[in-house]
Amino acid sequence: MPAHQIPQNILTATSTKLTFEHAVDSFKLAMLSFDQTKFEQTFQGLKELMSFRDIFLEVFVPLLEQIGVLWLLDSITPANEHFISSLIQQKVLTNVEQVGQQLNPSDAKVFVLYLPENEIHDLGLLFLHYELLSRGQRSIYLGQCVPIESLVQLQAQFKDITYVSYFTVSPSPSNAQRYMQKVEDELLARAEDDLWILGRQTGHMVPDELPSRVSIYPGLSQLLASEAWKPIEG
Repeated sequence: MPAHQIPQNILTATSTKLTFEHAVDSFKLAMLSFDQTKFEQTFQGLKELMSFRDIFLEVFVPLLEQIGVLWLLDSITPANEHFISSLIQQKVLTNVEQVGQQLNPSDAKVFVLYLPENEIHDLGLLFLHYELLSRGQRSIYLGQCVPIESLVQLQAQFKDITYVSYFTVSPSPSNAQRYMQKVEDELLARAEDDLWILGRQTGHMVPDELPSRVSIYPGLSQLLASEAWKPIEG
């Protein structure tokens, strides 16, 4: 890199970091004051600078992580958390609708996105639905609290399924082994299917003890940087 470009690159990187940090702080203020107008103004300002993908990964993900800490410290109420999560969800759904209308994905490979029973934290899964659709993949979003028995029914219609799930609070560590045994016996009974699991509860799992066609990723960044994602990324 030419020496004269180094100061400008440092300035750009610093400016971008400050933009992200300012946006996170602005969204937190909107959450605490239940100010939807402030949320929208902040979002539109970011939209002029970056893609929705970058907004979600660089701003919304850190925001949600900080909200989780505030929740543990009893610094916010359920109303605060539900307010901001609902607004973020609306943005994801809007972008899902936009890419879904533009694409005609192939039926060769199918991604089935679901949350296990007693699991309701779906923002990360919704974003993956958007990512898959935007890359021309066939993605079926089933949402919250889906029993394995219902997932197995899709095998009558689709030959090659990658199931994708988020384990944030469920199954609990005490129930994980039993759940994964059921996954191996029923959900992955066919050799061509596999399962990707993301979320906090993956920290309690030992990869060597999982079925061979189950892959775990602590979070979105790990999946999006993985070898499994490279063919999708193109």
